[in-house]
Amino acid sequence: MNRATGLGGVAGALLFFAGDMLFYGYWGSGAQFHDGMLQVLRESSCLRLFVGGLVGPIAACLCVIGCWHVRGNVITRSPFFGRVAFLALAATMIIGSAVHALWVPRGLAMKYSDALRGVAPELIAALKDYWYFAYQMAEVPAFCFSSSFYGARPVILVGQYLRISEFFR
Repeated sequence: MNRATGLGGVAGALLFFAGDMLFYGYWGSGAQFHDGMLQVLRESSCLRLFVGGLVGPIAACLCVIGCWHVRGNVITRSPFFGRVAFLALAATMIIGSAVHALWVPRGLAMKYSDALRGVAPELIAALKDYWYFAYQMAEVPAFCFSSSFYGARPVILVGQYLRISEFFR
């Protein structure tokens, strides 16, 4: 079971990556990434954007299984931190899947931005504001996880030390 949950998480991460590459997969240099991404979005078919967005919720489900894997490995050392880690990571994945699915409207707006810029500048500005808020929202559970993980390190290390010292008695 432990191996299956770990593989589920890896499969989810790979599926997220595949969706990202369908959206804006640009293989050029990092210095030209922004321009290359816009070029990929403008030249891509709508179907490619749709598929890239719709894999997000499926990938998130698999990643939540991977979060359960992390929980299972941490909870034996610290039940509290194992639960916090699972909840924070799962929340991050759920928000991430929503952001991933909502990349399609953003991608479409970017694809047709030249045609819309003169007609609907408020739409473009509102989409930018919305995306800023969505990413900020995803940072909260991610911060909770990283804070709890670093807080758990002393507890885990002391627990390991005590187990090792009991072994040598």
